[in-house]
Amino acid sequence: MMDSAQPGAMGSWTWGMTRGRFMIRFFLKSLILKNRDLIFSEAQRFQGFLQLFFKQRNTDLKWTKEEKQQIKNYLKRLSLYVPILIIFVLPGGSLLLPILADILDRRKGRRAAPVLSVGSEKMDGSCIPAGNLSKKG
Repeated sequence: MMDSAQPGAMGSWTWGMTRGRFMIRFFLKSLILKNRDLIFSEAQRFQGFLQLFFKQRNTDLKWTKEEKQQIKNYLKRLSLYVPILIIFVLPGGSLLLPILADILDRRKGRRAAPVLSVGSEKMDGSCIPAGNLSKKG
């Protein structure tokens, strides 16, 4: 039976992995935040990049393979100005893209789900006010 105090014990391994992930995230976050303004100013030059990049955070829809490839191509170009971004272009870097989106997002929280209208739609496309749902017209 392995004691968690022994090196190589399962408990220390999971703690080390958690600590390692935290350190990587902290390191990436500090480097990206230093260059945040430069990243945004250069990213605005690429038509549609920011909308595509924040698609997953704004709509909860996953990126397709083609969209991930487009994002990587944009990040390749951006890495000429901000070298830390090359990490996201390397093999396996797409696993870190949600972390980058989280760091670059200027909002405090995630966008709320869209609210559906209260009224009901008639056959001709006009809307019945919510108080008149029982009336036919």
